[in-house]
Amino acid sequence: MPIPNFDENGFLPEGVYDATESELFEQFRIFRETTRRLDLSRLLKEYLGEIRERIPEAEVYVDGSFVTTKPIPSDIDLVLSLPETVIFNQEDLSPYTANLISASRVRRAYGFDILVAPRGSILQDDYLDDFQDVKGRPGLRKGIDYAAFTSANFLYEFALDSLLTNTPQ
Repeated sequence: MPIPNFDENGFLPEGVYDATESELFEQFRIFRETTRRLDLSRLLKEYLGEIRERIPEAEVYVDGSFVTTKPIPSDIDLVLSLPETVIFNQEDLSPYTANLISASRVRRAYGFDILVAPRGSILQDDYLDDFQDVKGRPGLRKGIDYAAFTSANFLYEFALDSLLTNTPQ
């Protein structure tokens, strides 16, 4: 399902929306008063590229003020859904790959908050449910975006580089 329009509160309607990486950046880089969205987009592009290269079976859910109409977003929050073989065999991961799923290292390197859960687990469902709650506004729910790395995203690098280098008129 494509990314829908924002609701009257500046959020996506409640739900989880599939998006290619290029759709994700096309939708959320456009509300700019400063370079903050562009800066966050570049960091997210770098991080997703590293995840795609090291853990191609990862599923990434994107949240935070980056996926709202907030003119100057403060953050990006991610849920990484990984096969249990990756989560429970971390000692077999290279240090570089292990750092990509370490919440403290990702926070330090990219400024993102990440939560890691086994794919299809109750923990993953809980994280995704929590991400749809609007902080400080009980009862208000919002949507989040999901980007799996598939061969359908082969134009991602070209499209995203084009999006990130174009400036508004």
